[in-house]
This record gives sequence, C-alpha cells and structure tokens, in this order.
Amino acid sequence: MKPIYVIFTVLGLMLFAFMMRIVFLTTPLYDIFAHSPVWQGAIILAIIYSAYRYFSDRSTRVETEATKESEQALAKWLLRYRDKKMGQ
Repeated sequence: MKPIYVIFTVLGLMLFAFMMRIVFLTTPLYDIFAHSPVWQGAIILAIIYSAYRYFSDRSTRVETEATKESEQALAKWLLRYRDKKMGQ
C-alpha cells in the first residue's frame, strides 16, 4: 500500500471520528458508545479493515493471459457479428 494512501486513510479516520463525536454528543447514541469502548474499537477496526481491503485490492489487480485471450476472442466474435449484420 502506498504511503499516500495510508496518510489519507488516517486523515479520513480522524475526520470521521471528529464528526461522529459531534453526532454522538447530540444524540442518545452517545450513552451507548461512551460507556462501551468495545463498540468504538469494533467500528474503528471495521473502517481500517475496509480501507485496507479497498486499497490492497486496487493495487494488486493483474491481468492474466487467459483474460487477455478471452477479450481478444470476444472482440473477434463481435467484429464478425457486426460484419455479418452489415452484409445483410
């Protein structure tokens, strides 16, 4: 994972935590989350894990030879189909 993604992820988490703090202070949900650090930890871990999965999936996508071959075969078939339709 690139360092810039880590920085933006951390900044995003900090902004999210600040916004949620304001929301929870003004709603009854604050009572639940303020007295239960397990919930807070679970939410933070879920956000970090989803960010990790998102960025790691984006950085590890690799086209295989089979994918390229199937795309080429589909392109050839589409060209033949188009030529056949245009010939009618």
